[in-house]
Amino acid sequence: MKRPALRPFLLWLAIPVCMTGCGSGGSSNAKLGSILFTKQGLTAGSGILYAMDQDGSGLRAIDSNQFLDYMPAWSPDGTRIAFLSGRDSHHTWENDLYTMNPDGTNVVRLTQSATVEGRPTWSPDGTKIAYADGNGVWTIKTDGSSRVKLLDSRAEAIDLAWSPDGTQIAYTNLHTGHAQLFIMSADGSNSRQITTGTSYSGTPSWSPDGARIAFFADGIWLINPDGTNLKQLTQASSGGVITKVDMWPRWSADGSEIVFARGYQIYKMKADGTNIVPLTNNQDGTESAPDWRLH
Repeated sequence: MKRPALRPFLLWLAIPVCMTGCGSGGSSNAKLGSILFTKQGLTAGSGILYAMDQDGSGLRAIDSNQFLDYMPAWSPDGTRIAFLSGRDSHHTWENDLYTMNPDGTNVVRLTQSATVEGRPTWSPDGTKIAYADGNGVWTIKTDGSSRVKLLDSRAEAIDLAWSPDGTQIAYTNLHTGHAQLFIMSADGSNSRQITTGTSYSGTPSWSPDGARIAFFADGIWLINPDGTNLKQLTQASSGGVITKVDMWPRWSADGSEIVFARGYQIYKMKADGTNIVPLTNNQDGTESAPDWRLH
């Protein structure tokens, strides 16, 4: 199936560069199915992560940090959140990897590179996090020790997604002319391409059973890990004109629904692309990079 080309600059529409400040604190009791997301607002260089219940209710701020916090990712057991931030560098373009509790407490800085890019991903057993920075693609233990390099160049991979069985990592390869989805073994070996075409293909997310990968191209798509059974769920263009940008798909725990960012808000839909409904009613910025708590 041929996918329409998507202009490369659209990638940056969903990568937050600024966020608004908000009230302090958040719920200390993260619920099963809680959805994290990034809110880009009107104040340059400041930011908040938000969480809400899976029906869009219970919206709450995770922290009140004045610098950019973004790309949140739930730990497998739901007790920690990994995220990127420039809070210690005091610059939005110098980001490191952090973890914290769901209520914003006990923040731990894991890296010192100031060049971390794209969404981090937890190993299914919760002992490691994979991430990309200016020197390569790495795994690191959750206490910041035992860093292991998987790939030599950050430009090789971004937006990592660990498979549910822990054996593979999906990622966006930026060295293919048009960025495409690849899968590698969890040790960085045996990399292979699973998408083709001229559209930017990125932000992969494994279904809970590992049978399907949701990703962004011209809309939200599904594909098998072997590159077969490509299916489009949403479409971003009409008559060659971009009408909306759907990105950052993430699965529900039972695999029946997918949450994603559309334009400036967070939506969810059935896993077959039907019943698309907004979860937020954003009026003052851009919401992106949702992540669904699975356990």
